[in-house]
Parts: sequence; C-alpha cells; structure tokens
Amino acid sequence: MVRYVCALLLIGSAVAVGQQKPEPPTSSDAVSADRMEIYRDFLHGYNNGSNSVLNVSQLTTAFAPDESDQKGCLSKFSVGELATPAVHRFSDDAFPGPSVRLVDPKKHQGKDPRDAIRGGASVDDAVRAGFAAGLFTFSEIAFDASHTHAAFSFSFWCGSLCGHGGVIIYELYESKWKQARSNCGRWIS
Repeated sequence: MVRYVCALLLIGSAVAVGQQKPEPPTSSDAVSADRMEIYRDFLHGYNNGSNSVLNVSQLTTAFAPDESDQKGCLSKFSVGELATPAVHRFSDDAFPGPSVRLVDPKKHQGKDPRDAIRGGASVDDAVRAGFAAGLFTFSEIAFDASHTHAAFSFSFWCGSLCGHGGVIIYELYESKWKQARSNCGRWIS
C-alpha cells in the first residue's frame, strides 16, 4: 500500500512538473528604448516622489495574464502578441537615481512582516522593514500589432500577506507612452 501511494505521488508530481511552462531564456539584447520609457514612467508614478529605495529585480519575468484579462482589458492583443519569447536583464544604469536598487531576484532576501511580528516586533516596525526589503518585479512588455498599445504586469512582494501587483496598459499618444486610464485588475495581499 505504501509503495502504491508513493508511486501515485511521484506520478502526480511528474505530471504537475510537466504542466509547468519552462522559464523563457534570458535575452542578450538590451531592453528596447520604448520598453525602458514605459518601465521608467511607471516607476516614476509608482514611487510618487518617495525617498525610500525600491529593490527592483534586474530580470523581467514572462508576461502571463490570466484568461479573464485576455478576454477583457487585453482584448486588443492577440494571444501571440502576449507571448514572451525571452526575458531581459536591466543594465546597471536602467533606472538612474538613488531611489532604485537593481537586485538579483534569486539572491534577494526579503523580510516577511509576519515573521517579524511573530518574533515580537511591532506591526509598524515589521511592515516598515518588510517594505524596505520587498522586491519589485516587471514582466516583459507586450505590444499590439499596431505598436500603439503596450501591456505588462508588475508585482511588489514583501511577504506572505504583504504584496500587490497587477496588469498595466500603456498607449502611445503623440509619440510618448502614457499609462491608459483603463487597466486590468490588480491584486493585494
């Protein structure tokens, strides 16, 4: 019986692993100028004049909107346009200024406020430390066929109950990328 259960667990694990999409390769190409314009504009609004340092992942992630976003706010994009063939690494000077620190997402150490509170820290101190050690991540940017609409996701994760993110849409307006008034859903934990 034990062998049977172990075999089922191994088969189930193999099926689950087989269903996961492999991570796209990291491109050796630089992030394009229009993508950098969008990323920088979003971060400028996200930081909203804050003097605190934001830990930004030096690697983008695959853009993987859910089906409801694809049928709703991303309906101007074809499925092929939303695909991510490769992720990119930001150059060291991608986000000039003292408010952004590029970090290796595989080595970055967060500070979950839940753990600090369990250890006796005040809620304010725990949240402040969690935010300071949080990780901000951009996905790759997808463009529609006319290259007048762009979409990407972002996330800020600072612990099991400390994070937020969403899918953002930009539009090309008079040769400048501007965040669209309508966006997809956002999440918070």
